[in-house]
Amino acid sequence: MSNALIAGFVALQLLIPLRYYLGSDPYDERFSWRMFSAVRVRQCTPQATDVLDGGELRAVDLQDAIHTAWITTLERNRAAVIIAFLERRCRESAVETATFTNQCLSATHEALPTLRWTRDCETGAVLAPESSVLAEQRR
Repeated sequence: MSNALIAGFVALQLLIPLRYYLGSDPYDERFSWRMFSAVRVRQCTPQATDVLDGGELRAVDLQDAIHTAWITTLERNRAAVIIAFLERRCRESAVETATFTNQCLSATHEALPTLRWTRDCETGAVLAPESSVLAEQRR
């Protein structure tokens, strides 16, 4: 019985990190070697905007909207966090559309394609960056 528990524990320790290598989120680095990560050294400038009822565009002050630790995670383009952030923005009154944009520079200071996520607050539909842009930024 104890051998089965030990084998199960070891199997989990191997399988959980495997999700990173087989997953579709190129920015999920929880199991990568950070010293070799090109994603980690990128410099990103996150911005968020809301479109209010009537079409008024309002910039979101990220420092006032969420904790600094979450801003850092947004800068790293973590899809689950960005989608949750946009969902939270949609819970604000009078917000029709929430948008998150991240402009990043590579480790060699070259501009990377802008990543833009948009959520329609009425339908809940999220428009994410194309998978080809995400794959290009993974390099």
